[in-house]
Amino acid sequence: MNEVPIGHIESVLNSWSRTRKPDNHVICKQERILANIYGLMIFEKIDSIPVSRLTPDQIELLNLPNR
Repeated sequence: MNEVPIGHIESVLNSWSRTRKPDNHVICKQERILANIYGLMIFEKIDSIPVSRLTPDQIELLNLPNR
């Protein structure tokens, strides 16, 4: 996979959001890592992002093969 679609990032981000307590409005470390790239994609109005622009943490959280 050379590019990651925004839908995949959103899906993984939502999975992490569902794992925390509903009364805790603070995002966890994993959500923060993914929210950075998700927000960037929204800001840049892009539907997918090259894996080369992701950090190692983002690649790991998105369950992508290491490059």
